[in-house]
Parts: sequence; structure tokens; C-alpha cells
Amino acid sequence: MTDDARDYGAEVNALVASIEADPANAATQQELLRVAAQWLTAEGLDEPSPAEREERVRLAGWCARLVGEGAIAHFGWREGAVAAALGSRGARVSSLLDHPGRAMIAALRHGSEGVVFGVHAQEDSLPRSGADLVVVETAGVQPVIDPAGALRCLRAEGFLAILGMPVMLDLPGTIEVACFRDEKDAGVVPCRPGESTEMLTLLRSTARPRVPGGWSPREEPAPESDAPVDPAAVADEFKRRLGHLLERGD
Repeated sequence: MTDDARDYGAEVNALVASIEADPANAATQQELLRVAAQWLTAEGLDEPSPAEREERVRLAGWCARLVGEGAIAHFGWREGAVAAALGSRGARVSSLLDHPGRAMIAALRHGSEGVVFGVHAQEDSLPRSGADLVVVETAGVQPVIDPAGALRCLRAEGFLAILGMPVMLDLPGTIEVACFRDEKDAGVVPCRPGESTEMLTLLRSTARPRVPGGWSPREEPAPESDAPVDPAAVADEFKRRLGHLLERGD
């Protein structure tokens, strides 16, 4: 059978079914990794460069401190190490990648009880307003999904992070508060927008929780209020919190 005629999706699904029936079968897991990698190669989907992979993973690990054991929705590109880094502090991570083959590889290499993988087409399955942090990676100079659509997953006053190339965003209901780059030995440091080709751009939702006792794993919901939100005050408070993170260096 030629690669053009080969049904990789059917092969992968059959292997997944075998693994579900016998999770301890290491040989089947290795076969799934092999077939999924062949699928990606056949479609010309390259792996990230080592520098890009390392920078994104370190930035994601730093970003994980913003939510602790909260909930993260991740829209990724190419491999699952970023999602694993986002879950490194106990967060529950739903990571949707750009290809079924990548999602299968990521699930075997990086999946856990707290980090689960799917594909972008499953976006609607994520709970609305359920995430403390939404992370959208970039593919080249474009976000992998429309950040405005990703906001449906974000809880009121939650955080949105664009990870990768700097992009210009004008998202109603959010305010851009800080940008960061990875300096390896110096760690993650603040930077100006566009200063680095791999960076973390953080925004915060300016919406207020509307339902008393609404979902929030770490803090009491803000009281209902019809008073207008002051974007400058939101930015100042967020920058103060980020400053404490940088000072701690943990």
C-alpha cells in the first residue's frame, strides 16, 4: 500500500482501541508512536526546532504559576511538552493540538490524569468560562485558533496567554498587561512587545463574575457589580502580582 492510499487514521484508531483494551501493552504503544510519526511525515508536518521547543516549554512552565492547581485550556501546535509544562504545578490541562497524530503522540509521551489531549476540532467540547488560563500558541505569525474564539473558555477575570511569535491583538473585554521572554540562565524576564521571536504575551479578562458562588477553584468570586471596570486598575493589579512571581523566582 502506498502512503497516498494508506488510511493512517484508521490504523491509529485501531491501535488506540488495542491500547484501551490492554493499557500495559508497551509494544502496541510503540507501534502507535511509529504509525503516528509516519502519518505526520507523510503530510509534511515538521517538528519544532530544539530552540523553539525549549523556549516555549520554559515559558509555559513559568506561566503555570499563575493558576497553580486551577484549570487551563491550551490550543497548541506540533507537540505536547508545552501542555505538560502548563500542568507542572498541578493544573488540570485540556490540550488541543493541530493534528490527530500529534495528539496521540502527546498523549503517550506527556499525558497524565491532569493533562489530556485532543484536537482543535474539539474546541466546542471545552466548558464555557471554565478555565483560569487559556493559552494559544502561534504557528509562524498566526495564532493556531482565533483568540476571540478561545475566550469562550476563559472565566471572568481569568488570563489569556499568547505563546510564540508576537501578534497584534485587539480583543474586546481584555487588556494586555505584560510580555515576557526566556533568557535561559536569567530565567523569564519582562520585555517589550516584539522584542523576541519567542515570547509570552499575557492579557486579562476585564469581565466580572456575574453569578454568586460561580466556578473558581482558588478564590471567592468578586461581588456582582454594575460599576464600570477600570482597565488601568486591572493592569496595575496584574503587574503587581507578576512582580511578586518574578521576585520569588520559584
